[in-house]
Amino acid sequence: MRIPPLLGFLLAMAACATNERAEPQPTPPSIDDLLSADSAPKPFPPDAERARAELQPTGGSGVEGTVDFTRLGDGIRVVAFVRGLDDGLFALHIYEGHIHEGGSCGGHGGHFNPSGASHGGPESADGRRHAGDLGNIRSERGRARYDRIDTVLRMDGMDSIVGRVVAIHTGQDDLNTQPSGGSGDIAACGIIEAR
Repeated sequence: MRIPPLLGFLLAMAACATNERAEPQPTPPSIDDLLSADSAPKPFPPDAERARAELQPTGGSGVEGTVDFTRLGDGIRVVAFVRGLDDGLFALHIYEGHIHEGGSCGGHGGHFNPSGASHGGPESADGRRHAGDLGNIRSERGRARYDRIDTVLRMDGMDSIVGRVVAIHTGQDDLNTQPSGGSGDIAACGIIEAR
């Protein structure tokens, strides 16, 4: 059986098309690259009206919860619900750094502090505090709630909290001791993500 010339040409072209190699796609960065890029410049964060951090336990603490951020006029309302803490007061901080593989978020880069202030609390005299110094959350019978409007935090521009880490510590923030209020290790942490 003889194949008409046009059909033969089309079959030959189809065979060539399947033999062509696709352009290699750039290799996406590994999770290790993304999680350890503390010194890499941060992308300009998007403006956000709302953001949330899902807190995950570190070191088997069993502490977990959520921290919600909502823009309200000139402030940001911060509402946290946390489970698994003993009774008492526990530090709540925002950090510059990233969560590392295995859930470690030991404050790489220190407290979020774009103004270069000393450590303090949300009600410190003369406003002396890191932007990431949110004070303490009170736990009773294994449940804790935090609700306040913060006029220092931002959800836009280069000082945005979006993409940063929020953490609950194992101890109380004394709102004075430099650089972190003597608040102990981190019990739970999560990345603040726009919603």
